[in-house]
Amino acid sequence: MVTFINTDCGDFGALLDGQTKAIKNLKVSVGDKIKGVISAIDNATIFIDLNAKMEAVMDRLDCVDGDGNLTVKVGDTIEAMCVAQQDGEIRLSRRAGKGTDDSAIEEAYAARVPIEGRVNAEIKGGFEVMIGTNRGFCPYSQMDLFKKDAATYLGQKLMFLVREYAEGGRRLVLSRRTLLEAEQEKQREHLRETLAIGDRISGAITRVMPFGAFVSLGAGIEGLIPAGELAWKRGIKPEDVVAIGQAVEVDVIGLDWGTNRIALSLKAATPDPWEEALGRFVAGTRHTGTVTQLMPFGAFVELAPGVEGLIPISKLGQGRRLQHASEAVKPGEKVEIVVEAMDADQHRLSLGLIAVWKDGEPPVEFAPVQAGQEVAGTVEAVRDFGVFVRLPDNHTGLLHLSQLGLPEGPTRLRNMHNQYPAGKAVQVVVKSIDGGRISLALPHVRQDSEADEIPDPALFSQAPGTQSLGVLGGMVDFSKLTIE
Repeated sequence: MVTFINTDCGDFGALLDGQTKAIKNLKVSVGDKIKGVISAIDNATIFIDLNAKMEAVMDRLDCVDGDGNLTVKVGDTIEAMCVAQQDGEIRLSRRAGKGTDDSAIEEAYAARVPIEGRVNAEIKGGFEVMIGTNRGFCPYSQMDLFKKDAATYLGQKLMFLVREYAEGGRRLVLSRRTLLEAEQEKQREHLRETLAIGDRISGAITRVMPFGAFVSLGAGIEGLIPAGELAWKRGIKPEDVVAIGQAVEVDVIGLDWGTNRIALSLKAATPDPWEEALGRFVAGTRHTGTVTQLMPFGAFVELAPGVEGLIPISKLGQGRRLQHASEAVKPGEKVEIVVEAMDADQHRLSLGLIAVWKDGEPPVEFAPVQAGQEVAGTVEAVRDFGVFVRLPDNHTGLLHLSQLGLPEGPTRLRNMHNQYPAGKAVQVVVKSIDGGRISLALPHVRQDSEADEIPDPALFSQAPGTQSLGVLGGMVDFSKLTIE
């Protein structure tokens, strides 16, 4: 019979309902260890206040010494194991799991409560487990949730559930896995109730795979950090970032309890390198970086861990038309660049090439062009007032219409596109440099012309190492424009 702390409630049914709810809220399971305060003792039973508007009961014989003397008193705090839970009653025992004689083992089997055993040896099909002087057997499949080296368990004192008790204890089959699964389910239920996307939790790396790393969240429950969520840096291998056994803090980014999948992010729990990049890699600044990836349209350069920018292929050739970025640079090479533009929202940097380190040698810097110098350039774009040419120092000059010697007429713009397609290599003479304006001429046309006026100063480079029209040339392929 259950003894209630408050007996002034009139309706027994209401009391029983309240007691049952209290047990549910307490979340007590058979096999759990519970602490409480002894509230009363009679000739057969000890009543324990669990501080949950309810009491548990325990056999008085659990608390007597060898002479039959009671070893506890009212007011003492006591810890015992839950051996039964039924009809609103919780029954505890201090002997469960500790006994080593046949009666204790049989009691643990009947009550389905854990009992302690020592893993003595590895035998055929499993392990020999000693419970006192009783020899039990635990199959390999019942020792753990995951297969481990047998030496891990030898000599260890562990808790087991008695699955089979026969022939007076001579046949004793044990399982540890059943207890671990029950604990795993309890932990999973707790996570279902408490875990939410955005939470930051701690765990340890259990497995490292090509697609990511698994993190133990306790009681055999794992979450996955996809490879892309391991670091801000692109293209890394999981084994380069984490190792088995490493403690980590991760953010929860996905929960699917239907498939029991928990997605985690290690990089979300670390500072975003782009927050620092906003103030460091501003337009016009020069930096040294490492080429990380080559594409047909350009080369990606890492300027800081997790921060990369793109050098468009139009700015890699230095006067040559390239089919692929690999014709100019290689992965791993050091390059000196200038930041031409930043898109903070999209985490993008547009870069210009200044110098390249070749095979560990000092860099060959592309010197600024000088007035009167004849250089090789690359056509970037054609406009109705002239041709824009990318120069070896990564600046852009204008080969004005008056320098081209093309006859006037409705077909002149078409002829300009045909004669100067984007990417074409051309020899030009630097006529003059006025601030950020660079005027060009063809080698055989050196005369000055009053018509040689530059229409928009904003289209030209402002100083060596600053943004120029080259950004426009890299964004628009003027050779594909349709001329009416």
